[in-house]
Amino acid sequence: VFTDDVDTTQPVSPQAIRFHRQDATETEDALTQWGGVRSQQPTRVSVGTFDYKQPSLTKRTGLDTLSDQGNLPDTEVYDYAGEYYYHGYARGERLTENRLEAHESLAKRFRGSGGARQLQAGRWFELTQHPLHDLGGEEERQFLLLGVTVHAENALPVSAQLQALPGSLQPQLDAARKAHGLEDEGDSDRLSDYMSGGTGHFLVDLDAQRRTQPYRHPLAHRRPVIGGPQSATVVGPANEEIHTDHLNRVRVQFHWDRQGQNDENSSVWLRVSQPNAGAGWGGVFVPRIGQEVLVDFLEGDADRPLITGRVYNGEQSPDWHSHGLLSGFKSKTYRGSKYNELVFDDATDQERVRLNSEAEKSQLNLGYLIHQTGNTRGAFRGTGFELRTDAYGAIRANQGLYLSSWGQLGASGD
Repeated sequence: VFTDDVDTTQPVSPQAIRFHRQDATETEDALTQWGGVRSQQPTRVSVGTFDYKQPSLTKRTGLDTLSDQGNLPDTEVYDYAGEYYYHGYARGERLTENRLEAHESLAKRFRGSGGARQLQAGRWFELTQHPLHDLGGEEERQFLLLGVTVHAENALPVSAQLQALPGSLQPQLDAARKAHGLEDEGDSDRLSDYMSGGTGHFLVDLDAQRRTQPYRHPLAHRRPVIGGPQSATVVGPANEEIHTDHLNRVRVQFHWDRQGQNDENSSVWLRVSQPNAGAGWGGVFVPRIGQEVLVDFLEGDADRPLITGRVYNGEQSPDWHSHGLLSGFKSKTYRGSKYNELVFDDATDQERVRLNSEAEKSQLNLGYLIHQTGNTRGAFRGTGFELRTDAYGAIRANQGLYLSSWGQLGASGD
């Protein structure tokens, strides 16, 4: 049943159905069995969520049931619904109310059976001639049909041979007849029964709730879960190298995507995990168009992607490779081939650090000094440190500056 308002559902026709015995002499259909089923449900439902755009805003809503469950203890269902399940309190309260009404709907259901042919799921009917429901008002006799199962079989002799056919429903029909007392366990001569016209029947089983109770289907169908991280390529507008926003989010296209055009419309904005992240401080390395990234999904939810890493590939290969001695950070000039870099060289007894900007070849070299070009460790140039540039330089020290080429006698330290 799909509805958000029970009052919009339509009645069956005819609307009234008797609670009455039924046989061949009756002129109206009826329900021959009827009963209520109660189940304990929570008395309070609470829902929480988190919105990374408003992380300081506590988002939790809770509502108490108005249904009377007698002397049963109070219980609560709390569900953390995942990231940004709702944005505002009013929306959260409405979603919480929907969940509460789903539990209230389950608290009391009714089951019946008989031969009423007009029953249809999603419509409602009025039960008459019932010794208990007739004591209440009209609304107490109106029920919304949540499920209807029909068992029907004609009385033609050919039906006696259908049980041997693939996909035959005869076992289910026989079970329904026995459940409703229409067939004895000892019945064996089925062909004789069909020849006498005594096997045809129409049986219906139903599940219902009172029409005065809002209906909400339980959240029994969870979203599909993504089994693990996936690889994707950063994309953006044509002839652009960087495409990002105020949170340094980027867009991607997954390799399985056949509809995307490898542009800014291929996905929503995805957050990027950084080495550190704080209010105005931390690490910033924005993935650029063409880079391959690893995308994970919060709680396996396909609608909650998060970029957790970046990987090299055949087209996006590392500048330092193979020997494993060089590590560090290297950037790339926007729409250019120059770069900035911080290199750590861990060659045995030749340790060094280089801080380099391609602008005017400005460098600070520390330790074992060599010529380095890309991945190549070149000729030895000396030891110590070097501060150089092809442009201008300045040294400023407000409290004084001491330069010496002599070691300090007796110097010691940790």
